[in-house]
Amino acid sequence: MSKHRPKGIDWGSQPLGLEPDAVIAARIGVDRRTVCRARHRLGIPPMRAVDWPSLPLGQVSDAIVARMAGCSRSKVQRRRDERGIEPWGSDPLGKP
Repeated sequence: MSKHRPKGIDWGSQPLGLEPDAVIAARIGVDRRTVCRARHRLGIPPMRAVDWPSLPLGQVSDAIVARMAGCSRSKVQRRRDERGIEPWGSDPLGKP
């Protein structure tokens, strides 16, 4: 077996393409790239759409939102900035 195919993972039972690769990877304990390769090998396109309005932008850290969305912190920051939302913890009144 290839070093990129961890033993014991039933890729057919994973929600490939329905959830972000990073979320699946965290749940089963492998690297995101491993999930990406398995999804690609099975011909399943990645989950592309992120429902940005449903995410707590500016209400929690960008890192937490990134984990929820399965993307990078910098992407979350760009989307938050595009919407004019201040980062979490930047309230001048001291509120988180």
